[in-house]
Amino acid sequence: MKKISVLFIAFGLLSIVASCAVSSQRPVYQERSAYNKQGVFYERIENQQSRINQGIKSGELTRQEAGILLDNLNWIRDKYARMTANGILTQNEQELLDKMLDKNSEMIRNKKNNPAKQLYDADVQERIDRQQRSINQGLTSGELTRREADIVQDNLNNIRGRFTKMRKDGILTIKELEKLDKMLDENSKMIYRKEHNRDYNIKRIY
Repeated sequence: MKKISVLFIAFGLLSIVASCAVSSQRPVYQERSAYNKQGVFYERIENQQSRINQGIKSGELTRQEAGILLDNLNWIRDKYARMTANGILTQNEQELLDKMLDKNSEMIRNKKNNPAKQLYDADVQERIDRQQRSINQGLTSGELTRREADIVQDNLNNIRGRFTKMRKDGILTIKELEKLDKMLDENSKMIYRKEHNRDYNIKRIY
């Protein structure tokens, strides 16, 4: 009996260690409001896809409107994949995803007051504005030195200039958006590196 008990205990310990190892490899979707697991993000995506399909069938959404809303979902899903590539999702990144999903949901629910539109353009501008505020706050609080602030500010000015130039023809391609997003991701890591106790080298990215 003692041998059997010891075997059960050993098996239980191994199961716990194995489950911890698996969970540590999964991207972290930090708890906020109703979010307490990674699967909730995908549930929201699937829910909105289902609502869009129903909207097409009922005639509440045109094919063009549905296409825009589905493109938004694909964009949000791609952003999530890029954000969690390192196994971590920060609070700021999570809030950005939530906000975009909320906006898309409102466009599906009430297109009269929230007509279907692409979220890409507004997403880039909001990220630029948010990083500008963070740089200003970091410099004021001392989290960023003057030299560090100058570098990330130069990076942001370069991104802002590229964004303005890309929009001149009225069309922002997915390839251009991905380039801007990648640059904003890298600059964001530099700005927030101290906040999250990460040693991330501050450098110019252009």
